[in-house]
Amino acid sequence: MTDAKTNKVKYGINSGVLVLTVAGILVAANVIGTRLFARMDLTDSKEFTISDATKNVLGNLDDVVLAKVYFSKNLPDQLATLERNVRDQLREYEIYGKGNLQIQFINPDEDEEIKNQAIAMGVPQIQMNVLDKDQYQIINVFMGIGLQSGEKTDALPVIEDLSTFEYDFTAAIIKLTRSKDYTVGVLQGSGERDLTTELTGLNRLLAERFTVRPVDLRGGAAAVPDDIDVLLVPGPKNVVDRAKYELDQYVMRGGKVMFLIDVMALNEGMGLQALPARSGLEDMLTHYGAEISNELVQEYPRYAAQAQFSQGYISYLVPYPLWPKTSKGLFNPDNPITSRLESLVLPWTAPVELTVPGDEIAKQERADKGQPEPEWETHGVEGSVLVRTTERAWTQSGRFDLNPQAAAVKNPPETGQSYPLAVALTGTFQSFYDGKPAPSKPGEEADGTMAADSTIAASPQTQMLVVGDSNFLTDQFLRMFPDNSLFVQNALDWMTLGEDLIAIRSRGATARPLKEISAGARDGIRWINTLGIPILVILFGFIWNGARKKARQRLAERYAA
Repeated sequence: MTDAKTNKVKYGINSGVLVLTVAGILVAANVIGTRLFARMDLTDSKEFTISDATKNVLGNLDDVVLAKVYFSKNLPDQLATLERNVRDQLREYEIYGKGNLQIQFINPDEDEEIKNQAIAMGVPQIQMNVLDKDQYQIINVFMGIGLQSGEKTDALPVIEDLSTFEYDFTAAIIKLTRSKDYTVGVLQGSGERDLTTELTGLNRLLAERFTVRPVDLRGGAAAVPDDIDVLLVPGPKNVVDRAKYELDQYVMRGGKVMFLIDVMALNEGMGLQALPARSGLEDMLTHYGAEISNELVQEYPRYAAQAQFSQGYISYLVPYPLWPKTSKGLFNPDNPITSRLESLVLPWTAPVELTVPGDEIAKQERADKGQPEPEWETHGVEGSVLVRTTERAWTQSGRFDLNPQAAAVKNPPETGQSYPLAVALTGTFQSFYDGKPAPSKPGEEADGTMAADSTIAASPQTQMLVVGDSNFLTDQFLRMFPDNSLFVQNALDWMTLGEDLIAIRSRGATARPLKEISAGARDGIRWINTLGIPILVILFGFIWNGARKKARQRLAERYAA
């Protein structure tokens, strides 16, 4: 065989080996790429990185979940990126589902029967305006997901924002695959906020994840139903003894409660006239571990929310100290309810002090203030301060003056202190009625006998949350401060679904107020801006001029030589 033929054979073999090697690398890269993900997420809270909570939910699916993704082909350009991102994220979810999450991408525009299937699964056809050839046109599109597991179905009707997509998708899967539906009861009938007139926004939000039911104790004639997983008590007024007893016994049966207690009520029709309000539950809550002071917290104006007031025909917007605004750094970083919150506004709120041993943060705060830990027997209850004011806050008591121009409101004292505004209690609670006669039911004579056989003396492990305000969840304030809803949603998830989902929901909530700096620091920054940049330019000119002189000198020396 000649050298030319030998070289030709070698060249062919080498080429074949090279092609096979490249093909093998591509196949291996594809296989590895379906199992490993690498992407850069430069957002502060890693909003576009799949959380461990979602990975755990998808990896632990016992049954097959089918996700039918209905996206129309004729989406406007501004939504094309959203569709691509949803597709990419769902493909990644499918990998973590290990075969139990199946994704189908469907164009419902191609078939009328497919359109009807999408609508039947809860994905509607929506109308939107698009600009085409300098004219606005109305188009009908689908952009949602239908989920199915066995005979159960759920849906994400319209996907508009990727920042909440992971939470919505993961929560829908949990709701679809969990063994029971959770029920949130809202106490009514004792002067509480009305679910159908004052809390409609909250009701709508909660209904997306839970079964929501009003609970009327009828003055204590009825008990809290056992199928209520969490009871919300929003702004009760003068709760009678027997109803109070039924609330206590619900806790003793392991019930979880969110107490939202007001110490004042606005006098309707009298402007900013405040009337004192008593729930009738204060002594029982102190017994459990949370003491509500009969005071209103006022925050230093820089850290207060803005409120609009009118005087004659003039409206003005001012920081309102009686609406404390809590931001990052004032939330408990160790509790899943608040660890990722960015903002919360509690209008006309009262301070809530722990009367039980606290977690490590609460212990350190007590030590800093020289306060001893409670010594009385707590039956294993531990408290956590979830939300607090800055160190510049103060309070007013007695006859409340809510006028923003009042001296008690607009003139902060020289020194203030930090006040706790919301606390969580966890553990085994002792009944407020242990060793006491049970209050009689309506229509019954009180006989003064001990209810030893019927009164449950202590609870199993359970949870409780106490806030000195219920205004923050009303329709009026949810419209003004929508992030308020995250607090109660996180609390309900903590009490029912578990802690993992909270981290997903709170990632997209950002409120980044500017930090306060001292007058000296402001003056320093001003002088740097005024003189610093010109000085730097002059220095640069001197350096540049010196460098050019040296360069010319070297050239002159070289040619002289």
